[in-house]
Amino acid sequence: MGGYVAQALMEKYPDCLAGFISIDSAPLKRKYMKKWEIYALKNTKILYSAYPWFLLKKYGAKGCAETAYGCQLMYTMMDSYTKKEYCELVSYGFKILAEAIEADLAYEISCPALLICGEKDKAGYTKRYNTVWANQTGLPIQWIPGAGHNSNTDKPELVNSAILEFLRAIL
Repeated sequence: MGGYVAQALMEKYPDCLAGFISIDSAPLKRKYMKKWEIYALKNTKILYSAYPWFLLKKYGAKGCAETAYGCQLMYTMMDSYTKKEYCELVSYGFKILAEAIEADLAYEISCPALLICGEKDKAGYTKRYNTVWANQTGLPIQWIPGAGHNSNTDKPELVNSAILEFLRAIL
């Protein structure tokens, strides 16, 4: 959720960041989201609670990563919670996200920026959001081949290379 936090920070303090790198995140601007998507974010707990815990962990891991390493990291993180704890945590985060989007603030990117997204990202509509975000704003986007939603765990060398290249360009 770091990309969302950074956008909220820029909204409140537009001159505080020297650069912004979004890794598998999405824009907070309301115009990118459909009403039903916001509704779904607010009601994640109902959906997640309906799944048996072993399936939620399995699909959560496979939905966020393409590599065995990335899947294992996600599974291990999820497995550190009980089902109730995980559903509470995720639904609370998505509810806050939905409220930030509904606030319909400008959320302008006021510094050099780079969008990074896994080509195989299956988490929600992250790929669609990033495509439209880049097309409508002119922000550069780096697609990470063979990577899912956690592209930095699937292809860390490509993500790190993109970050270094970006930093060299702005420093």
